[in-house]
Amino acid sequence: MRNPLRSANDLQCNFCSSPQNGMLRYSLNGRSGARPFIMVQISVREWQIAAVAAGIALAAAGGLWWLKRNRHSADELEYERRQVLASYGRIVDGSLLDGFQVTAEDGTTRDMLLYGYEISGVIYECSQDITPLREILDPAQVKLGMPCSIRYQPGSPENSILVAERWSGLREGLPDIWSPLQDEFNHRSHQVG
Repeated sequence: MRNPLRSANDLQCNFCSSPQNGMLRYSLNGRSGARPFIMVQISVREWQIAAVAAGIALAAAGGLWWLKRNRHSADELEYERRQVLASYGRIVDGSLLDGFQVTAEDGTTRDMLLYGYEISGVIYECSQDITPLREILDPAQVKLGMPCSIRYQPGSPENSILVAERWSGLREGLPDIWSPLQDEFNHRSHQVG
């Protein structure tokens, strides 16, 4: 079979400006005919409307996702905060000021510890809810007025904790302070007896 197109010059296409708009005139080796074609013409304004509609649809889908996503409870957020501070927080000395109970909005009683510390000349007084830590810490056994260690976030020193699941800044008592006079006193008391 012979190829009807021998060169690019054999095919001639012309758009009609006659009343037959929407028709493509072509001629192939002297034969001519008309074939209908569909030309989609979208103006810039229509593209803008389509883009805005797509943007609104995406924003609506994002808003729906945001509303339906799993939200953490206040206790879960506090647990995560304690874990981050226990892992990455800096330690500073402070003092345990008070222990008290607060009635929450839901009617439960929450155990709180009030503590204070100083960083760069600024004195902070914070409280921590120790109710979720009852298995680790008995609020009745906490010695008020004692020195303690506090973990805080370096960029935000008011974000601090006194106790976490795997760390405690509470001290059992005052530390023993060594002094040469104490050793001499202990040495003499053993010689007298």
